[in-house]
Amino acid sequence: GFTEIGLKTLGSKDAGVRAIAQDLVRSPTGMQSGSSGKFGATASDIHERLHATDQRMYNQLYDAVDRAMKDPEFSIGEQKMSRKAIRQEVYKRAALAIERPELQADLTKGEREVMDLLKEHFDTKRELMEQPGIFGNANAVSIFPGSRHKGTYVPNVYDRGGKELMTQKLGGPE
Repeated sequence: GFTEIGLKTLGSKDAGVRAIAQDLVRSPTGMQSGSSGKFGATASDIHERLHATDQRMYNQLYDAVDRAMKDPEFSIGEQKMSRKAIRQEVYKRAALAIERPELQADLTKGEREVMDLLKEHFDTKRELMEQPGIFGNANAVSIFPGSRHKGTYVPNVYDRGGKELMTQKLGGPE
């Protein structure tokens, strides 16, 4: 990935290519000058940092959903849903409670924990879109200004199967 691209572009004979490469990647082996490359964040630095924080959050969410799935509603009596369906239900209830705060009172302790983690994650993503200057460019323009979803932002995820079914039902992609 970034290593191969970085080595090739940072070693280019073209000064323009090298200049662009220094903004995008950090040399894994150091520069010929002896430096580590650009002073400040590169695109690959930002990508790696965001990926690491996302992974930490996904692990916390996975554990929280596991705890929520142990609620008596899901764990006692006849199994009504598969584990996958239960996991999906916990996520659905948490997401709906973020969008509609009046539903938060009906959440179990485990679902509330999942909701809090999801909300923290989504709020962080929204803040990054609202304040892109945080990555080092003070002139960066927000792609998500003044949203009506502030504090209740949940990204839309569309089911591909459902989309395909509706496309066929409505007569095709046109």
